[in-house]
Amino acid sequence: MIVICIIWLKIGFLNNYAYLIAKSKMNHQILVVILLVTAVILQLLAALIAISQIPHSGKYIFAWGMIGFALILMIQRRIYPIYEFLRGQKKHIESLEMAILALIISLFMFIGFLGIRLLFTDLNYKNQELERLSREDFLTGIYNRRYLLELAELEVARVNRNYQHLSLLIIDIDYFKKINDNYGHLTGDFVLKEMTNICRKAIRKTDILGRYGGEEFVIILPETSLKNAILVANNLRNKIQDFTIKDEFYKININLTISIGVSEWKINELSINQTIERADFALYEAKKNGRNQVCFLS
Repeated sequence: MIVICIIWLKIGFLNNYAYLIAKSKMNHQILVVILLVTAVILQLLAALIAISQIPHSGKYIFAWGMIGFALILMIQRRIYPIYEFLRGQKKHIESLEMAILALIISLFMFIGFLGIRLLFTDLNYKNQELERLSREDFLTGIYNRRYLLELAELEVARVNRNYQHLSLLIIDIDYFKKINDNYGHLTGDFVLKEMTNICRKAIRKTDILGRYGGEEFVIILPETSLKNAILVANNLRNKIQDFTIKDEFYKININLTISIGVSEWKINELSINQTIERADFALYEAKKNGRNQVCFLS
């Protein structure tokens, strides 16, 4: 009887030991699968980041495409043992050490590609800011002289194609130097900003406003004849004359007047510079004749 009990206990112990080993092995395989699934998710995210860069990569589009394709192939290699495990083919499962290594590599890969994505986003933003700064006047926020002339040439090309009118105004603030001398350059800057705001409100959305230099502004008027451009100029001159600029910091009120030269693009002119020269000469005549007036040169 004792022998039978001993044998029975040994059999029970061996069965329990075998069960624990089998359970431990099953837990081990499940852990491996969980690690591989996590690695696949991380690699998939890295691949998506690489693919998302393709539309913005310009001449490097092929390189980013190859990186995305390589990551997809790596994902396929990780998916295969997971698929086999789900089918019940446990012999194809990788070791725990390899699964941990795959997870670490995938994590580093994801972090690396995420860092590259953030770097490219930051570079694109800075490039856009540099492009904007290269086009805008730093004080008034309107187009600077260089970009204004570029837009003017584009308008000339469009006018030549469509046989339309194109006029421009050169505006100069009368006695602006006295404002700087009497109230300081900060007040002068404030006046330039207020002048910009008035001009913006007085023109159409299709018109192009830029700072030509110092206290001079240029407004390009697409599809506008010389006659209509003179009306626009007089309307703007009246608005400026009737407007009082209030400097809250220095507690002063400033009234401005402006002189404006007007010209219209001629089909036989070689560049917009000739049109600007004629408008500049008309501006000179306006200032010579007493300021606060509009002159034109056809």
